[in-house]
Amino acid sequence: MIVHGRVRMCTPSTYNACTMPTNDRPSIHDSSIQDAVRVLLSNADPERGLFAGASSPVHGGSEHHYASIWARDLGITVLGALPLPGSIAVPHAADIIAAAAHRSIMVLAANQYPSGEIPTVVFPEGSPDTGGIPYADCGETGGVDSTAWWILAVRHLHALMPPLLDLDLLGPHIGQAISWLLSRDMNQTGLIDSPEAGDWMDSTLVRHGKVFYNNVLLYAALRACEELPVASEHAVATGSLANDLGERINMAFWPEEGTSWRSLVGPLGTSAEARASGIYPHPATPAAFRRAVVQHRWHYLSHITYAEFVDKCDAFANVLAILCGIPDPSRTDLILQGLLEESVRQPFPLATYTEPIAAADVSGMYKAHCDPLQGERWRNPPGSYHNGGIWPFIGGYWCAALAVCGRMDAAHRELERLRSWCAANQFNEWGTFADGSPGGNPGQSWSAGAVLLAERAVMNAGRGASPEAKAHTVPLFGL
Repeated sequence: MIVHGRVRMCTPSTYNACTMPTNDRPSIHDSSIQDAVRVLLSNADPERGLFAGASSPVHGGSEHHYASIWARDLGITVLGALPLPGSIAVPHAADIIAAAAHRSIMVLAANQYPSGEIPTVVFPEGSPDTGGIPYADCGETGGVDSTAWWILAVRHLHALMPPLLDLDLLGPHIGQAISWLLSRDMNQTGLIDSPEAGDWMDSTLVRHGKVFYNNVLLYAALRACEELPVASEHAVATGSLANDLGERINMAFWPEEGTSWRSLVGPLGTSAEARASGIYPHPATPAAFRRAVVQHRWHYLSHITYAEFVDKCDAFANVLAILCGIPDPSRTDLILQGLLEESVRQPFPLATYTEPIAAADVSGMYKAHCDPLQGERWRNPPGSYHNGGIWPFIGGYWCAALAVCGRMDAAHRELERLRSWCAANQFNEWGTFADGSPGGNPGQSWSAGAVLLAERAVMNAGRGASPEAKAHTVPLFGL
């Protein structure tokens, strides 16, 4: 299926390589792990893909929205779900999930745009608006994170099951995807830029400019490309670029005395010495950078726009940064301790931001005047959806970060809260900040995948990494 009406490198005959029977699946035991696997199996079809959620009438007529292939959901889910933790009661469960993930990877590659961007979502069976005609979509403003998560999904599946993916076929797609991401650096500071709503927060709670979350994902994607043995003509020299990007992320999003915005100016790969001797005559951003320096900082900035450094804690981005090895040990401890202090205020997994954002907030993140134009289920009144909502996939990665960093008492406590919320709310999409009541749809793949990630991370912590895991320089890849 190619929905752009043009021939790409992946074709129907090449992405249909993996098939597996999907019926007669045995019943699953009633436990946290087994319930999460059951959710994933209900959303996994090796002939169609690994969907964000099941196609079911209980989803209020929006089943096409969830019975579709979302690149970011795929990456978040696959990194969590595979390998499956513990003893699974369903024979071939991992094979079924992997086969469905493989199909999703190939469908997304088949619909890659000429620029190299991976679609945010492919609707294999269309929607009521399209009369059932399949189509690919990048939302209102595009999804920078979707392309990075697709690369991470490719790397993860290839690391676990090398024969499953044909890297000779995928190599051109990977090269174009990472090149597209790198091209998002709009003013040659080495940090990529994003439009409003240009990531998983794709509604009326927005961040834009140099978004911390998207730059962390670029770092992870660069590291992932180091581990993908693609043909030299499609390879990008990502190792040195990742090192450079990591330094710039730490400098830009954690402003400190003695640093200057001028030292950031210069394309990724430019030496620090060359940047230090450069000229940056524009006054607003350097002045805002100096003003962003605060004492007792415990988290990275959310995003940087023209002369504005938005000092809010994006919980998922900070957790991902830890799992990618970006902060040093002292900053890692500050982030973990700060998020733990925030988490004790509520009996559920972490919220998107540590505080909901009001319409009058100076950051302008909450576009309340646009909310009436959005579908009711995707609106962002403070404490709902992206605006401080409780998302279990964030909670799962949070538990994993605690476990990786050896904070086992906290990891066990947070995992139990995550298990309880998912069990009570059928692995729902999100819950409200005020009381955790479910506000989205049940049976979400990334909710289930993140529970499995947390279970596996806690289960494996302290056992000593395998030689293979020790070879990975990024903690995220060793989970």
